[in-house]
Amino acid sequence: MLFLGNSLIREGLDSDAFELAAESQGFGPLRIAHIYPDDTTIAEWPHVFKHFFVKPDLLPDVLVVCFALGHLEDTTPLYPELIGGLYSSLSDIPSIFQHDVIRLNDRVAFVLAQMSAVMTNRGRVAQRVLDTSIPYYREFSRTLNEAMREQVGAPDSPPTYERLERLTQLASSHGVRLVLAAMPVREPYELDPRLPRLAEGLGASFIDARSVPGLTTDMFQDNLHLTPMGARLYTRFLVHLLSHLLSPHASPR
Repeated sequence: MLFLGNSLIREGLDSDAFELAAESQGFGPLRIAHIYPDDTTIAEWPHVFKHFFVKPDLLPDVLVVCFALGHLEDTTPLYPELIGGLYSSLSDIPSIFQHDVIRLNDRVAFVLAQMSAVMTNRGRVAQRVLDTSIPYYREFSRTLNEAMREQVGAPDSPPTYERLERLTQLASSHGVRLVLAAMPVREPYELDPRLPRLAEGLGASFIDARSVPGLTTDMFQDNLHLTPMGARLYTRFLVHLLSHLLSPHASPR
């Protein structure tokens, strides 16, 4: 079982607690792995899965994508230099240029990142510089981004999920079962009500773990990331949901 996401599962998924809880519930035997590039979303996850697991034939039986907020929506920003430098190879260019990297300046950034690690990591270098020069830079930028989203309000049209559809097709074509797991954050958030049915229509399973019994706001490090105590609580709850979903007697979705 492979868990794919971002820093939410880096801080929120306790591997030891998962294995203990799975063993106690008779869920297994299984081996788990996780990959969580920071600040990634559905814009990067299909490329991460293809590059590191499909191409080298390291396929899991089950792929669990852990997300929150709007991480699955097509409106999440795409960083072509990261995809070009970290999550793709030259053979992927036709498909990526067709679906994701459309604008000329983004294609230039993508190609340059294929050739230069400096180009690939320019965003991270800039963030390190800002972390050093501006106290609490990341906390401030997250607060500012959240405030701007609240001012903008809801979009005029409902979100689309073409990138999620491509990830689903990629997993299905290689015999990998895909599970989408909504994670908790400190402040409750709404999901697109169409998402569970959309996932089912795409052949994926959907788990709503936004509300974890016993999880309180003091079990978060910040607005997004769980403390170790919160991670253990969330992990045990996730095992419970997965064991029911993936048991031999459960329905296919």
